[in-house]
Amino acid sequence: MASIEQHLKRWAGAGVIDAATASAIREFEENQPAPRRQGPGLMEVLVYLGVAVAGVGIAILLGNNWEDLQEWARVAVIGVPAVLAIAAGQALRANGRPELERGGQLAWLAAQGLLAGTAGVLADSAGWADEDAFLAAGITVAVAGLALWAIAQSHLQVVGVGAGLLVGSFAFSQKVTGDDGPPELGMYVLAGFGAAALLLAEAGLFRPKITGQLVSAGLVTFGTFFGTMISGGGWAEPILFVVGAALIAGSIWRGVFLYVIAGVALVFAGLINTVARHAPNVTVAALALIVIGGLLIATVLVLAQKRPWAARAT
Repeated sequence: MASIEQHLKRWAGAGVIDAATASAIREFEENQPAPRRQGPGLMEVLVYLGVAVAGVGIAILLGNNWEDLQEWARVAVIGVPAVLAIAAGQALRANGRPELERGGQLAWLAAQGLLAGTAGVLADSAGWADEDAFLAAGITVAVAGLALWAIAQSHLQVVGVGAGLLVGSFAFSQKVTGDDGPPELGMYVLAGFGAAALLLAEAGLFRPKITGQLVSAGLVTFGTFFGTMISGGGWAEPILFVVGAALIAGSIWRGVFLYVIAGVALVFAGLINTVARHAPNVTVAALALIVIGGLLIATVLVLAQKRPWAARAT
């Protein structure tokens, strides 16, 4: 981002403002108070510690006493903290202070996981099969994440949506395919959810936009990579290159640097996978890739120097 001094020089050089106006603007900006610090304060940190300490307490309580607890007690140990976390999150958000609102969002993120655990325990207590109980937990965590995000479209709730889609995809895959089915299905379902979320983020519907883009690209990359690796290659190998190229094209089209990182990572993984599985001589293939990479960089340098598109425009 250009500084105020750079703007003033550019405006003065273009004749938009004179020296006196530039001096007045400079003096005005120098006398402005420093922006208020937006980092976490003591109260916000205490909220985070409170959520973490309570979470550890719940985990220890369940781990040490699970077999001794009756079914209703198992539900209560998870369900009551879930309700309390939602109430605490709402109370913190209603306070109106930004640092406490962020703490409330973290409480809601914890509540999302607790609600999923509650649904899974209820299903298990009702005698459901393991895959059905897992599916109930997966649906709950995904729906809870979407519902909490709809109420408060914050960064942490976007992360919650991503986590919900991750668990929900695994649960769906296990239910549909069973233990003997292709485990990569869940990963490709996750990548599909990520692609849909990415389109919504670019349309301005999955907000905050920067976090929506980050989570969506992460889901697409994670799902595509592990889906291809779990499948053992074969027919799935080109998917890495196709999705990687699509992300790179999207980065150029939308001007989002994050997408090019994800796309290049998938292409990089695809090249390593292809060379390791199919190259008859790995050393020769590695040298060929080095030469190709060097030629690409040299081409960029030549184009940047010659700028043929500028000549055509003239």
